[in-house]
Amino acid sequence: MPDHNKMNKLYPLPVFALLIMSSCNYSSKSSNNNLASKLRGDSVSLVAKKADLAKKSKEANSASDNDSLKYLLGVWNLIGSNNPTFEIKKSSFYYPEHFKSYQYKIIKDSVKIYYEDFNESFAFGFKGKDTLTLKGEDGLSVYYRTKE
Repeated sequence: MPDHNKMNKLYPLPVFALLIMSSCNYSSKSSNNNLASKLRGDSVSLVAKKADLAKKSKEANSASDNDSLKYLLGVWNLIGSNNPTFEIKKSSFYYPEHFKSYQYKIIKDSVKIYYEDFNESFAFGFKGKDTLTLKGEDGLSVYYRTKE
C-alpha cells in the first residue's frame, strides 16, 4: 500500500516546479512581445524617417528644378540661325516654325519633352545666362537666348 505521508511531502514539489516553468514561459512570452512591439515601433519610425527624407529630397529637387526653370524660360535660337528654334514657357516648349507646343518635365539636370508620337530627354546645361546646351540621342546642340 502506498505511503500517503511520503506522497504528501512530494506533491508540492511538482506543483512548485510547474509554477516556476509557467512563470518563466510567461516572462519569456512577455519579453518576446515587448521585443516584437519595440521592433514594430522601430520599423514604423524608420518608415516615417524614410518618408520624411524622401519628401525633403523631393522638395530640394523641386527647388533646384524651379531654379533651372528660371534660366530655361525664354526664346532660344540654334547657333547659326536667325530664327527662333523654340520658346520655353512655364508649361510647354513652343516651336514657332511648326506652330506646336509640347508639354515637358524637368528632372534634375534633364528635360523630358512629350512630343505627339514619342518622348525625348535631353541633359541641359548653361554657359552663362544666355547660352543653353541640350544633349540628346543626336548629340549636343547649342542655343543662344534672344530678346523676342
